[in-house]
Amino acid sequence: MIDTSCDLLSSFAIILDIFIPIGEILEMSLEQTFNKAAEEVKKLSSASNDDKLELYGYFKQAKEGDCSTEKPGGLFNQKEKAKWQAWNSKKGTSKEEAQKKYIEKVDQLCGTQFRQSVS
Repeated sequence: MIDTSCDLLSSFAIILDIFIPIGEILEMSLEQTFNKAAEEVKKLSSASNDDKLELYGYFKQAKEGDCSTEKPGGLFNQKEKAKWQAWNSKKGTSKEEAQKKYIEKVDQLCGTQFRQSVS
C-alpha cells in the first residue's frame, strides 16, 4: 500500500496557497480599498469640479484629518480657496468614514464596486 498522506497534504497546501490571496483580495481592508480607489480615480477622464472637490475633501480628511491650515487669502487664489473649503467642510468626519465616502464617490464616478469589498 502506498502512503499518500504526504501527497494529500502537499496538494492541500498548494490549494490553500492559491485561494488565500483570492480571499485577501475579496476581503481587503478599508485602507487597502481606499488606496485602490485612489489609484482607479486617476484613470477618470472627466468629472465636474464639484465631484473633484468632493473627492479632494474626503481624500485629505482620510489622510490628514481635520483641516488645520488657515483659509487661503487673495483675490487670485480661488482654486486654493475651493480646495480648502472642500477639505474644511469634512471637519469632524472620522478617517474611516472619509475613506468610505471617498470609495463610494469613486464607485459612482468610475463605475467600480470597491464599496462591496469593505464592510
